[in-house]
Amino acid sequence: MGKKSFDLPMYEISKRVGSVFFKILGRSFTLSIPPARLLFGCENLGMEPQEIAERVKQTAKRFTN
Repeated sequence: MGKKSFDLPMYEISKRVGSVFFKILGRSFTLSIPPARLLFGCENLGMEPQEIAERVKQTAKRFTN
């Protein structure tokens, strides 16, 4: 991309960076991710439901093979 993150508006940064939250106090660990966690970022970017479904499917496939 060639730009420093502080030169970009937040909406552009959010297209490239994400956060994964987990419950430290509950010590809850899992080997699976609920689909809702995968689609959260796409929904925030305003993607159409059909595109979101396809991206979630592709992403899940990458990590299950």
